[in-house]
Amino acid sequence: MAYVPGFDWDIFLSYPRETDQRDSYDLEWVSEFHRILEKELKERISDQSGPAIYFDRRNFGAADHLEDELLEAVRKSALFLAILSPRYLAPGKFTMRELDVFCEHSERRKRIIGLELLPIEDECPPTLRGLKSNKFYVMDEGRAIKLTPKWQTHRDEYYRKLQILAQDLRDLLKTMRASTGGAVEERPYCLDQEETTSKESGRRCEPHSLILVRRYCPR
Repeated sequence: MAYVPGFDWDIFLSYPRETDQRDSYDLEWVSEFHRILEKELKERISDQSGPAIYFDRRNFGAADHLEDELLEAVRKSALFLAILSPRYLAPGKFTMRELDVFCEHSERRKRIIGLELLPIEDECPPTLRGLKSNKFYVMDEGRAIKLTPKWQTHRDEYYRKLQILAQDLRDLLKTMRASTGGAVEERPYCLDQEETTSKESGRRCEPHSLILVRRYCPR
C-alpha cells in the first residue's frame, strides 16, 4: 500500500538494465542504490510500512504482458525517479517509453526526479529539459566517474548525495500525502538553495518551495 493515497506506488524506479549489471567493483549499482534509498526513506517517514518503491529486476525481452504490467505501475506511481545515463536515452530503450507514459498528463512532469549517473547534456530529450537533476558522478581530468559506495575516494560523497535525495523525496511524498487528505505529522523542512551539505537549514518552507535536486539539464 502506497504512503500517498490514490496511488499503488510512491516511487517508480526507472533505469536501463545495463546499469544494474555487475561493474568493475562487482556491484549491481541500482540494486545497492535501491537498498540504501529504501532504508533511508523508512527512517524518515513514520508510517510503519514506509514508502512503496516499484523496482523490477526482470529481463522482459519480448514478454509483452510484462511490459504492460510495468507501464501500468508507471501510471499508478506518485513519483518517477529516473537513473539517467546515455544508455537510458538510447534509441529503442524501454526506459524512454516509461518516461513517455508517465508524462501522458502534463502535470506529472513536475513529479519527475532525475538522478544523473553519467552526463547526458548532449543527449537530453525535450521531456527532461529544464528539470533539475541529482548528479551522481564526479569529473576527473575531464572524464566522468560514477559515484559508488565501494569507491573509497568518493564514498562519503555518494552517501551524502543519497541522503539529500532521500530527504527531498520524503518531503515531496509528505506534501502529496497532505494534499490528498492523508495525515502528515509535521511540516517539511527544506535546504537553502545554495546549501551543499545534507545539514538542514532549520527554515520551514511551503510545499511549493521544496528543493528536489541540484542542477538543470541544459536546454
